[in-house]
Amino acid sequence: MIDEDGYLTVKGRLDDLIVSGGENIYPAEIEQIAIQYAGLKSCAVIGVRNEQWGQRPVLFIEMHDPGSFSLAGLREFLEHNLARLYLPELIYSLIEMPRTQIGKIDKEKLKELIGSENVSRHLSR
Repeated sequence: MIDEDGYLTVKGRLDDLIVSGGENIYPAEIEQIAIQYAGLKSCAVIGVRNEQWGQRPVLFIEMHDPGSFSLAGLREFLEHNLARLYLPELIYSLIEMPRTQIGKIDKEKLKELIGSENVSRHLSR
């Protein structure tokens, strides 16, 4: 929401909050930028444990046409539009996002997929 002074406040679920090096990262902020990249059908960000920082964001993507999608282009887009702290540590590409019965992206299932053979993993840096 934007207040009367023009300040933007992004609200999300507290349980989605990622704390990295003592800084708060809201996955919705990363998702709102990433989904603007051409060719993305949907995306989701979750936090994963990191020894150095506590947690780091990881981006899951679902593409309209994987054959013509540019992962390098997505990385460059994110680097130009996100603060360094917000850059995803990894990008996982999925054929289809797991969804709950009401159609929301199932972030618990995404957490289970990390390390699974069902996803393609790409280093974002």
